[in-house]
Amino acid sequence: MFEVDAKNKTIHAYGEVGVPGDGFVEEDFVSGLAQMGGSDVTIYLQSPGGDVFGGLSIYNQLDRYPGQITIVVDSMAASIASTTVSYTHLTLPTITE
Repeated sequence: MFEVDAKNKTIHAYGEVGVPGDGFVEEDFVSGLAQMGGSDVTIYLQSPGGDVFGGLSIYNQLDRYPGQITIVVDSMAASIASTTVSYTHLTLPTITE
């Protein structure tokens, strides 16, 4: 699932990298980031990983983006999905009991 909210400057990227529809692909990020117009953006991420080449393309797009990117990991960012958060301002979920 990939959803863009340009008004609130948020992107939700849930699912496997490289799986259109049920996950998200690099073209989703091209389109989504273009809608943000260079403003700061928050990306909510939940992914078990997926396609390495797609993940590297997403990483490079995020690296070139002119605004600040904050990634909130809602559950996990495993395997190739972990590379997308390696240089951004990362917010991890808080576990309360």
